[in-house]
Amino acid sequence: DFDCIGACIGIARLASFCGVRFNIICNFKDPNFKKCYNRICGIDEYGSGTVFVSAADAQELIGSDTLTVIVDVNSKMQLEAPAVAEMSGRTVYIDHHRKTAEFDEAPLISYIEPSASSACELVAEILEQSVPSGTLLREEADIMYAGILLDTKQFTRNSGVKTFSAALYLRGEGANPAEAQTLFKACLDDFISEAKFESNVVIYRKVLAISCSDDENNGPSDRIAAADKLLTVEGVKASFALCRIGDKIHISARSSGEINVQLILEKLEGGGHFDSAATQLESSMSEALTRLKGAVDEYFRENIS
Repeated sequence: DFDCIGACIGIARLASFCGVRFNIICNFKDPNFKKCYNRICGIDEYGSGTVFVSAADAQELIGSDTLTVIVDVNSKMQLEAPAVAEMSGRTVYIDHHRKTAEFDEAPLISYIEPSASSACELVAEILEQSVPSGTLLREEADIMYAGILLDTKQFTRNSGVKTFSAALYLRGEGANPAEAQTLFKACLDDFISEAKFESNVVIYRKVLAISCSDDENNGPSDRIAAADKLLTVEGVKASFALCRIGDKIHISARSSGEINVQLILEKLEGGGHFDSAATQLESSMSEALTRLKGAVDEYFRENIS
C-alpha cells in the first residue's frame, strides 16, 4: 500500500543522500505501485528502469555488503520477498505493527514502534533528523504523505503529535495534500466491486459487521474499502471484510476503538493494530467465515464479560 511504498521511497532517498546504490523490491502488478510509479517515473533515478526490481531479480543482486531494509512489516510471512530477507546477512526493520514473533536472526536495527501511525511517519522522522531540508523530492513527499493519510484515515485515527510533526515535515518538503489525495481515486470498476461487499453483510454478536465476496475479480483495495465503510454504520463497533484473491481468503478488520481486532486476527495468524488488522487464510469462504466467528467468540470469552 501507499504506506509501504512511501516508506521504501523515503529510505531510498536516504540511501541516495549517503551515496549508496539502492533498489526497491516491488510487485509490478499491484495497482497501488502503478499509481506511485506514475507519480515518480519522471524523476531520472526512478524512471531509469534500474531501481525497481522483482523479488526474483533481487536475489541476484545480493552481495556480502548488501543491507536489506524491511518497512511496514516485521513478519516474514508478509514480506514481498522472504527469500531475500533470508539470504541477506544484514537486515533492518522499520515498522509500526506490534511484533508477534521473535526474529530467526537478530537484525542490525529493529525500529518497531506500535504507537506510530504509519511506517511513513517513522521514516519521515528519520529523514528530518538525518538529511538537510530540501533533500526529499516533492513527488516522494507526496507519496509518503499519502501513506500517512492511508493509515490514519485522513488523520482521524492513530494520529499523535509525532504524526502531525511528520506531516508538517513532508509539507515543508513539498508534499501537496491535494496531489496526495488523487492517489486514492478509484476507477469505476473498483467502485462497482466495492459495492458487491455492501450487498452481502451480516451482523454478528449485534455489534460486528461481516461482509464476504467470493468474486474471482476481487482486489486487495476492495476489502479494505469495504471494512472502512462498514464501520460507519450506526451500532457497528468492528467490521470484517472477507474476499477471495487467488487461492486465499483475505480478511481486513477495522474497529471504532472498543474491540481489539488485532487480537482477533492474531488467532488466525494475522496481525496489525488495535483498530486495524488483516490476515490471509488458505480455505474456502465458508470455512474462513466459520474460523473468523470462532476467533471472535474466543475473544469475547477472554476479554468481554
